[in-house]
Amino acid sequence: MGLQCEACNNNISVTQRRIKCTICSKSFHSECVDFGDTTSLSRNQWKCPSCAVAQRKVGDNSDTPVRSIKAATQTNLNLPATHSKAKDIAIPTMENSGTIPSQITPDLMPHLEQLLDIKLKSIKEEIVAEIKSTILNQIKDEIKAMSSQVKNIENSYQILQNEHCDLKQEIIKMRADITERDNQITELHNSLNKQQQWCRQSNIEVIGLPELSNENPKLLITEIANHAGVKLSAEDVEFAHRVQPFKSIPNRPRSLVIKLKDRNVKDRILSGLRKTKGITTKDIGFAGKPTRFYVFDHLTPNNKVLLKETKDIAAKKSYKFVWVRNCHIFLRKNEESPVLSIASKKDLSKIA
Repeated sequence: MGLQCEACNNNISVTQRRIKCTICSKSFHSECVDFGDTTSLSRNQWKCPSCAVAQRKVGDNSDTPVRSIKAATQTNLNLPATHSKAKDIAIPTMENSGTIPSQITPDLMPHLEQLLDIKLKSIKEEIVAEIKSTILNQIKDEIKAMSSQVKNIENSYQILQNEHCDLKQEIIKMRADITERDNQITELHNSLNKQQQWCRQSNIEVIGLPELSNENPKLLITEIANHAGVKLSAEDVEFAHRVQPFKSIPNRPRSLVIKLKDRNVKDRILSGLRKTKGITTKDIGFAGKPTRFYVFDHLTPNNKVLLKETKDIAAKKSYKFVWVRNCHIFLRKNEESPVLSIASKKDLSKIA
């Protein structure tokens, strides 16, 4: 257990200044007994107030201090010993007295106030210094902990940044691979479309021709050729039949597809129909009200979509002519402008 100050009854820490009585060996806070650097007595000569009072004096004792300010304030001002931290001061000796004589009160009270002010100021400075030290230590600990956390965050950020760079490079490579694959797919798609269209070079597609229950498709194409000024026999036709569209439209007849043995015969039929300004059901012997139908090159589904997009853009750009010849799409803005060929969607950018 540590030392205890006999004046204030509080423990004396190793960091506090203390003084030990040479008579009774009791320990005190240096502040509680007003022992400082300016004291004339050395530590080997110092006596506590109680021992100093109890020690017998030699000679005239009329001016001998017999008790400290602590004892005086406890006896005469009724202050508890445990709450008195005032510095001990000497007061005149009074025999058989229980009160302070009125003639010294005016001199004593200002001195007490001064001592209390000094002591309170010292205590305040100590408290402020201790709080400041504690707060500074806490701040240092917090800063140290935060520095460690910041360091960990920096390391984590660096790891994430490296991973991000790696992922970015992988994404760039994947995009390049995807672009290359897309180009390959587009080339394959265009190549397949060209092959399909090549197989249809000799085909004619008839759209809008009403269906009859007992119709003969080969006979129908023969009548269409006759109207175009081309003599055609059944032997010139490889096949002729109706085909189901990808998207059925109510009350709309299925298209009639005819494959001819000679592509030149197909070209002559289409050229003859352009000269006649079209064809109706009456021109091929159908009874009833004449109905207009259309005869075209047999385009692949992709080329049909491309033709529709070409017509839409051409209408917005005020192009006058859009047509198909030998399964190729052409357009022209007016009679004086050059002819543009549209073979893929990339060519749509030519339409200005």
